[in-house]
Amino acid sequence: MFWQKRFENRHTGFPFGQYLEIDEFIIKARTHICMDDELARLIAEVSRVSGSVVATSEDDGCAQTVTVKDSVGRLAEKEFNPVIRLSPRRTFSEIKQPSSKYLLRFKKAGDRAAELPLVALFGFDDNKWKTDAVFLIKDFLSSLGLKNKTIG
Repeated sequence: MFWQKRFENRHTGFPFGQYLEIDEFIIKARTHICMDDELARLIAEVSRVSGSVVATSEDDGCAQTVTVKDSVGRLAEKEFNPVIRLSPRRTFSEIKQPSSKYLLRFKKAGDRAAELPLVALFGFDDNKWKTDAVFLIKDFLSSLGLKNKTIG
């Protein structure tokens, strides 16, 4: 039990459901989530967030408005689509990682306006990825010619 718990603590992957500072969020996303167009877009948008206060007054539950730096360096309001599909690394590296939907949220980090907001991803597809992973593993083993064979 002790070793199992220690392993779980060291290999938990991306900290879903926890608010992180932007630089820590980007590092953990790059190291624990498979790079694709969605992740590249997410990282690009999150890295443009400025130290201004998160505009929670315009949070309608479907989108959240945050202050970002535009291409010229000016501050502008940006509405973030909160639902994003990502593929975290959580099963065998030989197979395509199953994707899941996540909710992107920002919140104010402190009382000072210059502080960068915190950012988090919350999963909401009820661990459907586990079922998807079983089928992906089956397909991978079948591609190796291990169809209908017992492994053990």
